[in-house]
Amino acid sequence: MKKQEDDKLKGLFNEMSFTEPSKGFENRLMQQINIVAAEKQKKRSLRNAIYNVLAMIGGVLAIIALPVVVFRLSGINLADYNYSIKLPDMQIDPLWILMGFSVLVLLIGDTLMRTRLKKKQH
Repeated sequence: MKKQEDDKLKGLFNEMSFTEPSKGFENRLMQQINIVAAEKQKKRSLRNAIYNVLAMIGGVLAIIALPVVVFRLSGINLADYNYSIKLPDMQIDPLWILMGFSVLVLLIGDTLMRTRLKKKQH
């Protein structure tokens, strides 16, 4: 029974004529594949960005929490210590500080914009 079915299938496949798909079909197929791949890449990059932000937040929290935990476990209380911090009188014009921060913000913005433009070009 199985052999007869195989023979019928072989006969049907031998009778069929296979033609090459048209170029339009190939182009549409490749376009669909590229669209699906781009969507997956976009999801993957978004997921990686979220993981990076969460990792940075976790790192900052760990930097803050680790000394607190160590001081608590070792029984050190900073309120028991008498310490004073005396800063020398510094003659700094606040305008210079504002200008410095403005330059820093502009530099960071320029760097971010250049990296985004490079990514868009590639």
